[in-house]
Amino acid sequence: MTDFWSGVKQQALAGISVVTVASAVGGIGYLIHTVPRKLDEVLSNQERFTQRMIVMEQRVEDLRTRVLKLELED
Repeated sequence: MTDFWSGVKQQALAGISVVTVASAVGGIGYLIHTVPRKLDEVLSNQERFTQRMIVMEQRVEDLRTRVLKLELED
């Protein structure tokens, strides 16, 4: 009877070990797949934001020039 339960415990521990290793490998695989894709999204968003800031700076400069012209007319 003792040998039976000893074998059951060994098999259970082996199964838990396999599940743990498989989960770790799956998690690492998920990170390897996801992180570069998300990084590409972040870089793309930064580029779009930079372009928007350039346009906004041009608008501000145009408005500054218009205000100066209006002030000089008075």
